[in-house]
Amino acid sequence: MRSNALVVAWIPLIAGLMVASTPEPAAAGRKLIAITPLPVPDPAVVAAEGKIVRSISITGNKVTKEYIIDREVEHEVGKPFSLETMVGDRTRLDNLGIFSFVAITPEVSGADSVAADSVSAIVGADSVDVEVMVREMPWLIPYPAIKVSDQTGFTIGPALSSMNLLGRDITLSGRVMFGGATTYQVNLDWPWITGNHVSMTMFAAHILREDDVRSFDETSDEFSPWVGTYVGRSGRLRAGYSYFRMKSDQDGITLSDDNTDSFHRLGAAAGYDTRDSWVNAHRGWDSEVQTFRSFGESDFWTTDLDITRYQPLGKNTLVINGLASLQSGELGVDVPIYMDYVMGGANSIRGYQLDELGTELFGKNQLITTLEYQYLLWDVREIALYGFPITMGVELAAFIDSGLAWNTSNQFNTDHSRTGYGFGIRTLLPTVGEVRFDLAFSGEGDVTFNFATWPKFVAQRQRLR
Repeated sequence: MRSNALVVAWIPLIAGLMVASTPEPAAAGRKLIAITPLPVPDPAVVAAEGKIVRSISITGNKVTKEYIIDREVEHEVGKPFSLETMVGDRTRLDNLGIFSFVAITPEVSGADSVAADSVSAIVGADSVDVEVMVREMPWLIPYPAIKVSDQTGFTIGPALSSMNLLGRDITLSGRVMFGGATTYQVNLDWPWITGNHVSMTMFAAHILREDDVRSFDETSDEFSPWVGTYVGRSGRLRAGYSYFRMKSDQDGITLSDDNTDSFHRLGAAAGYDTRDSWVNAHRGWDSEVQTFRSFGESDFWTTDLDITRYQPLGKNTLVINGLASLQSGELGVDVPIYMDYVMGGANSIRGYQLDELGTELFGKNQLITTLEYQYLLWDVREIALYGFPITMGVELAAFIDSGLAWNTSNQFNTDHSRTGYGFGIRTLLPTVGEVRFDLAFSGEGDVTFNFATWPKFVAQRQRLR
């Protein structure tokens, strides 16, 4: 039942981008928009290949603790310098989401520049000094937040977000929004506390809204803390608890007679992540299986299997995704009807309105597949907005969505499925990942315009409506 929010600060950024002309260094900050060109490959990197690293220095961090950067850098003093490792180091630093610019520069040292110390004695005269230079995005951003939802329409309110709390790559954000829904929401993400990426996330929300698909007014509360860790480099494990409370103004919506349901949920997940970037993946896998046991007003299981493949096609990317969500029990008896899956909208089958298709195609189980071709129009790079550095990219996309929802096995057929297709433009931004503008067509020829935040493959898992 989570909601997503669009940072309205991106709107003047996008508008300003349309009129910005001459790129200039981001540090100058003389215009609304200043663009730092993508780095040109340096022949010095090739010359440094295989030479022993003599020193590693970190510069540019004013808020970020040095150990946050150092633990992402796999180069070690006394070990050979590697172009492949350098690319990995930069990607991991980019993935932190707190830097607008990352550069790793090796400098080959000759015999006359080697100091007489223990490291030089080990590496010899022909060695490499490595400089890691970063430029930080603002660690604290107040902004008006906007949500445009298929169900609740336009919602706006004040928000405050820190992407780098205490200089430790901790994200803490809160927002209060009014309009189509009243939402109070807090998110915490601490991606690496100790060990092998031992992490913690927490989500808390209080939401009041009209559910037009199921025809009731919702008052819901959720609190969900999770812990996780890596298994090797690509394996992921998570486990967590969730408390969820739903109150309805109409009889027959909740399982309880007093129109209020309370559920405790215990869950675990295992994943496999080999993406080359978390900001704009071009190759690799991002897959996870997750299962929940809900107990309270009733007991039932929920299992999600989410598989995504990013396949490079030159500079562009073909994304193949499949999401299956299965729930035990009977809808309306074990599984409350507000926890069913409804088809349609920006985060399900694009081309169909949620409040129209959702009233006829729904069920306790769902299967959604998406094929999306992403054309990189403008690679992710640093931009200075009013002198503050952030990152931004732009891509075009063409897509096909197909899905179905069902309650019983005899409903698993083409009568309970729909297909939509279309094209759109995405702005790639920190915090929200993507802002999507899609023009979509249904299999029956209807046309819809979708505006949403977060990548579609993320939003459909979180039931963002």
